[in-house]
Amino acid sequence: MKEAYIKAKHSGERAYKKALSSGNYPFLTDLDHVLYGKTERTEKKIGTMDIPIKMITGTKNQMRGESFACNFMPILAPDSEFAMKWGLLYEAQQNEGIRDPVTVYEYLHRFYVVEGNKRVSVLRYLNAPVIQAEVTRIMPLNNDDPDIAVYYEFLEFFERAPIYELQFTKEGDYQKFEKMIGVESRTVWPTDLVKSVKSAFYCFEEIYLKREHYHLSVSDAFLVFLNFYPATSLLENGEHEIKKMMDRIRKILYMKVEWGHEDSDHSG
Repeated sequence: MKEAYIKAKHSGERAYKKALSSGNYPFLTDLDHVLYGKTERTEKKIGTMDIPIKMITGTKNQMRGESFACNFMPILAPDSEFAMKWGLLYEAQQNEGIRDPVTVYEYLHRFYVVEGNKRVSVLRYLNAPVIQAEVTRIMPLNNDDPDIAVYYEFLEFFERAPIYELQFTKEGDYQKFEKMIGVESRTVWPTDLVKSVKSAFYCFEEIYLKREHYHLSVSDAFLVFLNFYPATSLLENGEHEIKKMMDRIRKILYMKVEWGHEDSDHSG
């Protein structure tokens, strides 16, 4: 139990030092700071669901966040009360699993923890992909900002297909994505399809992020991939074959060639 905490703390210390050397904030982001001055907004209860741990950016307020480095790993002393509680949660997860959902706010496709920071830390240390959470969404003012416009497109998509992992960056891409999957416009997705698309996305992400040179976000790269290959190809083929598929469209994925200007080397 203590050994796990010490390893987690070493990871936190490395992330802390790296952030400082890069001129970045070494602790967790706090939502209060992100929202400072943004008074025109509303809240909406979303409910309890599994959310991607990698999309948990920080905490609700700064005081809770300074017990962790920016990667959600602990940085307090191993003999502290905090370390003891972290260790007990680690032990509980190993023995029976952490059952109580954490409480989070979601704002612009990122999550901020209100209650359950240590649970998030333990599960992130164990490389768990998701955590159960009670989600409240903070709705930003819908204005002329293109990022906000894309986010509102995501909200419409999310009502039909609750897939937080997909975060496209251009207007219209969620509609394009649904056409590629073969879903009729404004149709609620069946549960099996949601699970299959999530599995395909996770498979693509794991392989894509292993490459040293890429410039597109995972979601945008996933959309490019689907222009050439069906999502089922990610579930039906092994890693070697999927890498070969990516290599055939390498100019788009890895060489900053704009869509429409690549050569014809993309045969399947």
